[in-house]
Amino acid sequence: MALRLLVLVPFLAFAGCNPRADECNRLIAVMNAAEDGLDGTERQADAAGIRRFAGDLDAVAARLDTVELKLEPLREFRERYRKILADYARALRTLADAQDTADGTKLRATVEDGNALERDSHKLIGELNDYCGGK
Repeated sequence: MALRLLVLVPFLAFAGCNPRADECNRLIAVMNAAEDGLDGTERQADAAGIRRFAGDLDAVAARLDTVELKLEPLREFRERYRKILADYARALRTLADAQDTADGTKLRATVEDGNALERDSHKLIGELNDYCGGK
């Protein structure tokens, strides 16, 4: 999963005196730390390994609740990101089931779903970076 967020340098300069900057930085920090943790996870391509990775995604989604956000746009970004993670975890579980049953049709459909989720995540990250950058 390539959901890396950019912490915008000009925005950091205003952290501490700008509630939007503070909340953006807190949310992005948790999202990036979660991504770092996922990147460090050894992934196995067997069904059991895929299910473990789906569980890791569920844990990342739960960590998002630790970020206190008062600004509605950031709460909406968090919810959209959480939904992407949940949908991706669900797709991974479907992929693992398809591997167990050697269902090629289900495998192809799941890969297509994963590609769509990847596009959604890139769009969300771009929008979040724009919002946090003041655009």
